[in-house]
Amino acid sequence: MSKIKVVTISSPTEMQLSQMVKLAVAAFDDDLMTNAMTGGVRSLKFDLYRLLMRAAALEGNILAVQEEGTKNIVAIGVGFGPGVDFLGSEEQRALGANEFFRRLPEETKKWINDVNRPLSKKYVEDTIGQQTITDNWWIDCMATYENERGNGYGSAILRELCKMAAEQDKIVALNAITKDNVSFYQEQGFKVVGSAERPSPFGTWTSSMMVWNTPSSTSHM
Repeated sequence: MSKIKVVTISSPTEMQLSQMVKLAVAAFDDDLMTNAMTGGVRSLKFDLYRLLMRAAALEGNILAVQEEGTKNIVAIGVGFGPGVDFLGSEEQRALGANEFFRRLPEETKKWINDVNRPLSKKYVEDTIGQQTITDNWWIDCMATYENERGNGYGSAILRELCKMAAEQDKIVALNAITKDNVSFYQEQGFKVVGSAERPSPFGTWTSSMMVWNTPSSTSHM
């Protein structure tokens, strides 16, 4: 098998943006957290991931694997480096955050404000702390088309993201919500540093905070 080529998508074309959003929705269509954050409305899933991709293109990092020949995107990894959080700046929020929130069902808005935000804050502070996330690397999204899984694309993207963090002597953190994902990230050297249950109208999931330490990192968890 030839070496997997991971590319950086820094200024995505409209076609690339559409491909990445379509990929993320396909990968997370049945995801409990995605459904909870969108009220299960499929059009809002496209809006959510479009917002993420645009924000990452502006102030974050998008790595991808493209199909040979067609250059269609079949796997992506989206993260933000030190000092940058998803929707943490006015520039990112101006990409459509308020419009997205406005379109959410009222019961979803209530769950986000009354349940999810307080629990998320406690979960982060009980595990690694918001400042640690802000000061290091955070991965928001890893997705591969189902028929392309097992080819090593996700692992290759993850290695590149960790390499970028290692060059800055930083850790990489992420949130995993399925046992399969936890196992995958553990195989890549991540460790679970804490977990908590998250109830939602679509069911309860277990959030696992996972951290990868560069060997020389001064921010060991």
